[in-house]
Amino acid sequence: MNRNSHGPQQNNMRYGQQPYGHTPCHPFPGSCEAPAAEFVLDRAFHAMQEAVLVFDPDDHCIRACNPAASALFGYHHEQLIGSSIEILYPDRRSFRAFAAESDLELDRRSRFRRELSLQHQDGTTIHTETTVISLRDTNSLQRTRLCLIRDITEYKQQEQALHRLNAHLQQVREAERRLIARELHDELGGVLTLISIRQQQVQQQLHKQVPELSEELHQLADHIHQAGDVLRRLIGQLRPPLLDLYGLQAALEDHVAQVCSCTGLQCELRLDWPGPGQDWREQELTLFRICQEALNNVVKHAGATRVELALSHTRRQACLVVRDDGCGIRQAQIRHSDSYGIQCMNERLRAQGGWLDIKANPGRGTTLKAVLPLTGSDRCRQRALGEYEFGT
Repeated sequence: MNRNSHGPQQNNMRYGQQPYGHTPCHPFPGSCEAPAAEFVLDRAFHAMQEAVLVFDPDDHCIRACNPAASALFGYHHEQLIGSSIEILYPDRRSFRAFAAESDLELDRRSRFRRELSLQHQDGTTIHTETTVISLRDTNSLQRTRLCLIRDITEYKQQEQALHRLNAHLQQVREAERRLIARELHDELGGVLTLISIRQQQVQQQLHKQVPELSEELHQLADHIHQAGDVLRRLIGQLRPPLLDLYGLQAALEDHVAQVCSCTGLQCELRLDWPGPGQDWREQELTLFRICQEALNNVVKHAGATRVELALSHTRRQACLVVRDDGCGIRQAQIRHSDSYGIQCMNERLRAQGGWLDIKANPGRGTTLKAVLPLTGSDRCRQRALGEYEFGT
């Protein structure tokens, strides 16, 4: 949607002409004294492509705005001047939340930036990146706030589309995993069973006739059993059968036991999860995959000797915490990580409205926390994709 079509259009004006019947104002109190400097500043204010609003922090009334603000929100200049900035918010609760946050943040620093969902005059949601700056007249101590508002709706829509695509790819990948696991079990598993039966038959027939082959047949039986173990492990990695049969808690206990057996890790489990019967299949699979990846990272990168795994839930959400005593991931790695594992965990959780938090103390271990909603999945997915009012 081209929002510029909703609002007043900026006409070609002679240099120095004021738009929309604008009378010269000084949106930045006490900022300039020389008339020439004021004129240049006023022209720059109205020429900016970003929407600019100047409002009173006490009554939140808009004192000045540039043409870009009128075009972005679809209001005429005269409609904005004197109105409360609340008219740009989708509801009173989101306005009050942002006003309270502004007061708190601007008491500590002169500016701050947030992503906000604001509202066009026709009710359309506008995703914005908003910078709020606190200004003070050094002479009169008058306070003013300046909002620089950049429309990022197109970017957010592209981001939402990307998240939906990632969620779809995760579903496709899990379906492929399930299919491959079933085919391995039914086809290759069946072949190994037949080979094992035939080996036993041959061993019984040749045991007395050709005793020297008995040892080799025993070795063949061992190889067949090893192949069966490998097949079961591969099937478990593709799609853990315990997850479908007995639920998440049993699958986690089995997986952790295998990891500890293979690596020597000590693991403390605290699992509070209902048995099979809840309609949480998708969430259970996500939590299992998060646990898999977290333990994999501990084994590969942490150098840990001990790990704690806690799973809890309420009626509305599940919480998985994995804590190790390893070297600790650096914060820079968390913020700017190109790790495929961390990206996958983030995408899995965001696709279902959840979130991931990783905290570390170098030399003292890493704590990973994954929170996943169990109810209201449609609303949660919208929130995960940014389709909600920021600050509500």
